[in-house]
Amino acid sequence: MFNNKRKREKVEKKVSITNKPNKKRSISKNIKEKNYRYGILTFLTYIIGIVLLANLFKIQVVDGKDYREKVTSRLVKEVKVDPVRGNIMDRTGTLYAKTELKYNVYIYKGKKSNKELNEMGKVVIDILNKNEESYLNYLPITRDLTKFTQQDKGVLENWKKKHNVPEKAEPTETFNILKLKYEIEEQDINIAYNILVFRELMENGEKKEVYGNIISENVKRKTAIELEEHSDKIKGLYVITNSNRIYLRGSEASHIIRIYIKNK
Repeated sequence: MFNNKRKREKVEKKVSITNKPNKKRSISKNIKEKNYRYGILTFLTYIIGIVLLANLFKIQVVDGKDYREKVTSRLVKEVKVDPVRGNIMDRTGTLYAKTELKYNVYIYKGKKSNKELNEMGKVVIDILNKNEESYLNYLPITRDLTKFTQQDKGVLENWKKKHNVPEKAEPTETFNILKLKYEIEEQDINIAYNILVFRELMENGEKKEVYGNIISENVKRKTAIELEEHSDKIKGLYVITNSNRIYLRGSEASHIIRIYIKNK
């Protein structure tokens, strides 16, 4: 009995001795696994940070101008609008002064594709032509493509250089080069010409800081309504109302109005 007890004690001691290194190995293994996981997590954090910084640089610097244009075209703009003055009549109903409303058409270009601009040009110029409205034409080619409208050779040469048109190119060749440049697929020459007129207006026309490019000024109310009805196709359209005061009886009317204001 005594011997058996001593043998068991020896065996237990041996087991405890052999277990100590195993515990050390397991602890070191756990530490290594934790360090490995921490290393992976740190690496992934750095990668995500680099990707985010790269995207931030792309948004602010590389594509910054495009995004600013998009934001500007969507922002609500504060604009000073002159109030419309009422008609002035005497007690018998005779009209002495009235106000005529005129409408100016502007389009903010922003960041639009060639396809979008071409569709817009097709609609806008067609409506203006149909309602016999005037608009500036910066395209120095006649509608029948037979000659250039710009008489100054120096100005015409500079215009051709700007559009990468050969110096000796004839009107028809120039027209076709511009069609390729602006990706105009329209086969009808008149419609394609209208689109080119619009594209030149958008590229070279006079601009207003708030509204964009001037398309046509003093258009009729009917034209303004028709353009606004197509606002789904004409993105960035602004139709601004201006009032024009008309005195129907000249100096007589102004004299009567002056007396009326003084007595009032």
